[in-house]
Amino acid sequence: METLADLLHKSVGQYREVLGHIRGIAIILEQADPDQTRLCCQRLKAMQDKARQTDMFLARRLEADTLTPAAQSFFRERLDLMRQVAEHNRLLFPRLSGMMSMISAEIGQIRQGAAAMSGYKMRPAPRGNIFNNAC
Repeated sequence: METLADLLHKSVGQYREVLGHIRGIAIILEQADPDQTRLCCQRLKAMQDKARQTDMFLARRLEADTLTPAAQSFFRERLDLMRQVAEHNRLLFPRLSGMMSMISAEIGQIRQGAAAMSGYKMRPAPRGNIFNNAC
């Protein structure tokens, strides 16, 4: 079983990784690549799920142990990282929602255009050569 200090160290590392990834998503949003954005969001969710799991173990461990002075500094750093992640999530969510709405609208326009184009029929090419059709 991991000690309280080990769990705090692990949690701080995970939140640093999440924060770095969130900052990377902001750059990817500038490129407007929907596939890359979706992959980054899936990876972010997986990272946050791992951090949440570590936080559950940490909460149980905190009930049994007391914080040492060294662990308190890790705990403060963890809280600061959590605040930064929450702030970045708050700022990033509207941008992601807007991008998803834009992509959805573009897909709808493409589908409407494809349906409209399917109504047009090509006329068969005239048979014969240019001299037969000229007279």
